[in-house]
Amino acid sequence: MNLAEVDFGDSGPIGIPEGIKAQYRAIIPEVLAVNPHIPNPQEALSYIRSAERRSDMRLYGTSLVEEATSYQRMTFDRRLFRLKTFLQISSDNERLQLREIDTNFSEAATKLSLLRGVEEAAADNILMRTMTYTKIRGFDHAIEILTKGPIIEGFGSKENSEYDFSNEDLREMLESSFGLEAILRSHVLDVSRVDGFPVQCKDIEFGNECVGVYGARWGGGYLVLPDRVSYEQVEMKLEGKEDLGDLEHSFKLRASTATPGLFALIRVYNFVVEKPSYFDYIDNLPMSDHEKMRAYFLGIVAHELVHALQAYGIDRTIQDKYRGLAQEEHSDALDHKFVTKYVDRHHTIYQSDEAETLGEDLAEAVRLYLTNPEFLRRHFPRRYQFMREDLSFLKENAIAQFVKLKSKA
Repeated sequence: MNLAEVDFGDSGPIGIPEGIKAQYRAIIPEVLAVNPHIPNPQEALSYIRSAERRSDMRLYGTSLVEEATSYQRMTFDRRLFRLKTFLQISSDNERLQLREIDTNFSEAATKLSLLRGVEEAAADNILMRTMTYTKIRGFDHAIEILTKGPIIEGFGSKENSEYDFSNEDLREMLESSFGLEAILRSHVLDVSRVDGFPVQCKDIEFGNECVGVYGARWGGGYLVLPDRVSYEQVEMKLEGKEDLGDLEHSFKLRASTATPGLFALIRVYNFVVEKPSYFDYIDNLPMSDHEKMRAYFLGIVAHELVHALQAYGIDRTIQDKYRGLAQEEHSDALDHKFVTKYVDRHHTIYQSDEAETLGEDLAEAVRLYLTNPEFLRRHFPRRYQFMREDLSFLKENAIAQFVKLKSKA
């Protein structure tokens, strides 16, 4: 069998352009020379692919963007040089560079393992994930985030939201609500306030039209509009409404949780409508309307942290248990099927599937438990009991107490 006959198949290396195939064909003889147990070029390609999957790296067809940080480049090189070393095709210079990089990681992993009480191998894996994030300034910075919680920035400085809190307020609220250990399990590296009005748009063609017409941008799985007017026009088209007053999904502070590379990023966008009477779970709280909206604001951030926990910090069996009871438990006294109207709209307006809808239901149930647990206990007692038993790290009523504390300060 000659190299020209090697079949890359549909699942081959990125793209299967001829240039990439040529690079793999060029390296196959080297792999065969140092691995005499491999019988032919086709099996050599299979061997390479298997090594790539284990190392989460490809020999060819992947590259870093020009603006990548030095730490992103170092982590990229470490994966690549490890892969080439395993395949026994690395150069002397690459092996030397790998030893230097490994030494840096080893020192940092030892420090992190002592602080977090985890094995050094686990600490090394955590650092590998974290060092790929753009905002990381070095190993000490990464260790600080991995032991004290995420970067929190952009809060307390926006003029368009009187309900805002400072960065430190947000950190204090999250720790008092979830506890530091749960926050670290969520793998959240960054909680940031950003400008823009996002909508969840699953129609890619329509979304791309909005990029040209309104100056929208894609980000975090959302279509982000630059101002409120363009947001309202797009939202009316998505909902099929002709009157602004008929919009069903505008009563919300928009936020998103992205989970790239085994870590999570939370983005909090602009307010759209501030009407505490619309939210049944805060309307009856013994607070002023201003305080209610502050509680609503904090609940959004907590909601997003739950999504990160669903991805990384809550066991699947526990999540399955919640999905089962949420499908069975409904309130006869409320005008929504799920735990909040927001979840109903997620299901009906955006046609979210069952898994996504029930994931939103869990995030909203946690928000209620932290904001108005009596409302949750009265209307959804099984959800309430689930919080107490299966998510016992949560502090009941923490957000409401936090708002009252800050109002007195």
